[in-house]
Amino acid sequence: MNEAAVRYVTGLSAVVDCSSSIRGQTDAGQIFDIFMRGVLSLCDASRALVVSRTPGKPVILCQAAQMGDVVTTHTCDTTLDEKPLDDNHVAATLARLAQEFAQEPFNEAADRSSGAQCAVADHVEWVSLNAGEIGGDLLLIGEAGVKVTLTTTARAFILLLAAQADLALHNVRLEMRVVQEENARQAAERDLIASELALAEGQRISRTGSWRWNPRTRRMIGSKEFFRIYDLPGQYDLSYHAFVARVYADDRPLFEQALVDAAAQCSVFKFEYRILIDDGSIRYLSAEAHPNLDPEGGLEFAGIVMDATERRLAAEALQAAQDELVRSLRFAAMGELAVSIIHEINQPLTAVVTNAETCLRWLARSRPEIEQARRAATRTTRDADRVAKVVTGLRALAWKTGFAKTAVDIDDAIREVALMLRSDIERNMISLRLALAAHLPVLGDRVQLQQVLLNLMRNAIEAMAGREGPRRLQVSTAMIGDEAVQITVHDNGLGFSADMKGRVFEAMYSTKKHGMGMGLPISRSIVEAHGGNLAVYSSPEQGTSFQFAVPCASE
Repeated sequence: MNEAAVRYVTGLSAVVDCSSSIRGQTDAGQIFDIFMRGVLSLCDASRALVVSRTPGKPVILCQAAQMGDVVTTHTCDTTLDEKPLDDNHVAATLARLAQEFAQEPFNEAADRSSGAQCAVADHVEWVSLNAGEIGGDLLLIGEAGVKVTLTTTARAFILLLAAQADLALHNVRLEMRVVQEENARQAAERDLIASELALAEGQRISRTGSWRWNPRTRRMIGSKEFFRIYDLPGQYDLSYHAFVARVYADDRPLFEQALVDAAAQCSVFKFEYRILIDDGSIRYLSAEAHPNLDPEGGLEFAGIVMDATERRLAAEALQAAQDELVRSLRFAAMGELAVSIIHEINQPLTAVVTNAETCLRWLARSRPEIEQARRAATRTTRDADRVAKVVTGLRALAWKTGFAKTAVDIDDAIREVALMLRSDIERNMISLRLALAAHLPVLGDRVQLQQVLLNLMRNAIEAMAGREGPRRLQVSTAMIGDEAVQITVHDNGLGFSADMKGRVFEAMYSTKKHGMGMGLPISRSIVEAHGGNLAVYSSPEQGTSFQFAVPCASE
């Protein structure tokens, strides 16, 4: 066998061995290592360099050096500080890289990035690689002064080996891509599961379920929380009949009509309703859904349903408690009023007894005085009627049954309240001045208006309790045309700041140590019920004025 045949067989054997080693490799570095060792075994070069002509600047993919029987390879994937390789300067650039690599193999690209370009050296040979993964140039460098001999057969073997390496690298990259895509898919699945769990937990905490409804197919899809709210088995599909059947019978017609209208008008569905679950309890729900198009272009509603049972029951309990509190406070205020006007009841009752006894005496005479007895009986009836009106007013205040508005002599009512508070006024050494100028009666409830006046005047008395010097309380009335009477209660007490002024009508707010904070809110409610508005004017050390107007009674 001649020398050429030996080289052919040897080269072919090297290609087969390298191809066998490359096949099944999953590491790109190992593939490059086998490829570079095979290249050096196919020629008399002592150095090899693969430079990729990728778009942009050149990249060194792999380097190899042989010293004796030892071959060292290095996969670096290093971008060079060069302008892109093209046919005009590729030879010079590759020759310079080859010379520098021959002198100092495996140096970083940065160390070879400078220096003048040089002509192609005699001991450098390169092979153009057209493979996709390692496309570029293979530089073969011999010992100094020794030209690399690359036969046509060796060149063909190198290209064959490059094709095998390229196929293996392509498979590696495909496998890497598959792994990356699988990892991304699994990560996306984990994120989706986590998102679904977070959504389910958020729905559970907020008691809000999600649902979708197709009006054409009448198919419904609901979340786990939706089924929990409806107390239904299953976790996904629900028939329209089962959905509607849960709705409380009294709410069902309006509920279904609202759904039909929303579907017909392609509008937002919003409804508050009740459902009856299997244990007989009622749940209060609030639903809202918005129309959109499904993947097939049909109308579909996506919405939520919120279990508002606890909130509704809590609101009802709170309202009941507030109503009871207001009622209790009204009773307390009524008690204070009753104590203050007890003498008003006692006086007419005493007059009733006195007039009745007088009537009996006139009738018991040997010659009955019928006229005198009639007058005494008339006075008895009048005083008894007065007592009845006082009691009726107190009952209306306590039980909130409303009150009948009649013509009221407001000046006379103020005098009666002043008489009720006479002992408090004298005890606190207060000078009371009544400036009453209402020549027309007002339309209202006498007892209710007296409660307002009693509360305002008592507040004024208490406001002046800590004042040194003269204490003055003035209650005045003035006509506003012939339409209304304006009532003003003014004291020269300590007054209060602008911040306190904004809160005096708040329920449960009081500046008194043992105050309930309901006197002024109730007074304002009474004034508003009479068509007026209770206003306050005050400043520290200047005193306070409360003012309101009541419409006059029509003739």
